Amino acid sequence: MAQLPQRDTVVWNEPYTAFPTANLMKLSEETRRWLIPLAWLATAAITFCLGRFVAFIETPATTPAIAASATLQSAPASSDEATGAVLIETVENRDNPLQRLTGGKPMDEWLKNLLAQEDEISRMQGFLRLLELLGTSEEIEQALNVLLTNSNSWSRSKEFSMLLQKWAQFDPVKAMGFVEKLKDNGTKFGGYRAVLSTWTRRNAQEAIAWAEQNAPKDPDDRDGNWPMATIVDQIARTDASWALRLTEAQPVSRARGRMIESVVGRLVSQKGEEFAKEAAMEITDESLRNATLARLAGQLAGDNPQATAAWVTGLPPGEGRQHALGALIEQWSDKDPVSAATFLTRMPPSPETDESRARLADNIQRKDPEGALAWAGTISEEQSRTRTMSELLRNWFRRDPDAARKWMLQDTQVPDDVKLRFPTQVGNTGGAGFRFE
Repeated sequence: MAQLPQRDTVVWNEPYTAFPTANLMKLSEETRRWLIPLAWLATAAITFCLGRFVAFIETPATTPAIAASATLQSAPASSDEATGAVLIETVENRDNPLQRLTGGKPMDEWLKNLLAQEDEISRMQGFLRLLELLGTSEEIEQALNVLLTNSNSWSRSKEFSMLLQKWAQFDPVKAMGFVEKLKDNGTKFGGYRAVLSTWTRRNAQEAIAWAEQNAPKDPDDRDGNWPMATIVDQIARTDASWALRLTEAQPVSRARGRMIESVVGRLVSQKGEEFAKEAAMEITDESLRNATLARLAGQLAGDNPQATAAWVTGLPPGEGRQHALGALIEQWSDKDPVSAATFLTRMPPSPETDESRARLADNIQRKDPEGALAWAGTISEEQSRTRTMSELLRNWFRRDPDAARKWMLQDTQVPDDVKLRFPTQVGNTGGAGFRFE
């Protein structure tokens, strides 16, 4: 059998025979002087890169506060100033969040600059962060003074109220002391509401005790206890029955009238119409009962005037029914004057319906001034009739002096006492130049 040709083994073995072990060892010895330092450098470089990579991964978890502080710097700042704020935050003010927020500036200066920003979103974000960090009465009072000094009483009412609410959460007595020193009545009233509403939610009994202790001492004070009115309004949101009992304990005043407005609507929504009607009739204070019946009639007439009319006419005769009827007609005629007038024509003129007739006339005077004067003419009590007709004519003269004068001079039904009190000449100012005879 023919033999296969043999491979060239010399070629395959050449790589091994060309570089013997002795030569390899010799090469390593020659390069050892530069290979070892190079390995150390490579190891150091790898270690450094790994460290930077780990720092990059960890950075987002540790830097949001720094970024937030930088974005909340109140005044438009240069890049150097922004960098300085971050440096102060991370080094000098690590344990003081308020100082970190302001970048080391005084809080009042920082807040003044913040309020000057035109970007409302950034301004409110900064303010909310400040509000979160304020923790003492002194800090909040300082912030309030900045608001009062750098704005009018209404432009920063939201921020003003929020600061007082924060203060009332931990020291309502001091917060009320600050409010009582305010000079502007509008600002003071808003301050009362902010503090007392928060205080009532936090501890209603404490707030009530404070309001009773600080109630007006003058028995003839017609304004009444306005702080108590704020407390009643807050309590009525969740417990209208309790709010009504608190109202009954108050003297006749404008503040008590405001309490009735707060209580009646919520009494209906929480307990139902029938409960509210019975609760109103059980009030022992006659003046308060009459006012509550009137408010309730107006409230119910908005949804169902016919049913409310049936209830009102079934009330016992007296001022309570008179005021309730007036509130019913006022609400009814505002939405459907024809139906309200039709209902009222079925009731003969009397002192009990005089208030209703005056309210109907007042509601329709713009669309039908002659009809309004006709209704006013049916008022039974002379002084009330004269006063109502004179006021209607005065208003008509301001809107359309020629038509009003023509009607007054031609209508023989105008009482003489009204003519004597009414202007007979009108200047070219559309009603501003009355001359009385």
